Amino acid sequence: MTSHKKIGLAYLCEGLYKLKLEDSIPGVMSVSIADPNIIPLTTLWHYRLGHLSHSRLAIVNKQFPFLQTDPNLVCETCHFAIEKKLPFCISTKRAINKMDILQFDIWGPLVH
Repeated sequence: MTSHKKIGLAYLCEGLYKLKLEDSIPGVMSVSIADPNIIPLTTLWHYRLGHLSHSRLAIVNKQFPFLQTDPNLVCETCHFAIEKKLPFCISTKRAINKMDILQFDIWGPLVH
């Protein structure tokens, strides 16, 4: 559902946009002030870093020891995001000359 209701304003701070939330909007919570009793810190860092795998979080933890990791973390979002790859159909097309049939991987690095 799209309400187009303003929840806050973003401002630029040292190359990052930070969200300044409006007061008392139900259902909106900043991860910078997340309650560790609701979202454990190990889960919070997993969310903040874009659902990074435990092995990658362990690598980041070596550089930033304050970042807590949990090898037993089960993320429901990650579980549902896994897609099964469908098999390719058997092709009956054959190229007669060079460059008659070209196949491209059109999805590349996503850069913002």
